[in-house]
Amino acid sequence: MSLGTVFLLVFAAAVINWLAGAAKLHGFLWHTSAIASPADLEKFKGLVRTQMHQALLQMGLLTGLLLLGLAGLVSGRFGLVHVVTLNGVILGLGLLAKGLETRARTLPVQDSSLAEEYKRVCHAWLKKALPDF
Repeated sequence: MSLGTVFLLVFAAAVINWLAGAAKLHGFLWHTSAIASPADLEKFKGLVRTQMHQALLQMGLLTGLLLLGLAGLVSGRFGLVHVVTLNGVILGLGLLAKGLETRARTLPVQDSSLAEEYKRVCHAWLKKALPDF
């Protein structure tokens, strides 16, 4: 398999991973406008666990994309525009998902007994590599 093919496959995997994560976020937000019950909080925790694991996968894919891009540039198989454009697409997609993530982390919590746990999960989502909840 050529370097270009592997580069495009890793790019496609990163886009698919992004699409899956964004779709899950969008679906959750479509059905959940607030954390109103323990069931809502559990659904949120499941979403966040998935998002955290997908973020780790995405970091691996993007590292691979960067290394493959550099190898292609150094070997003369890729042009700079090719590498920058595909990496730019991934960056742009990541920025698009930030709004959904922010909305999910700022949902109103109607049951005050769930507020602390919701904040703890949101903090883990932002600051930790793996879920601890």
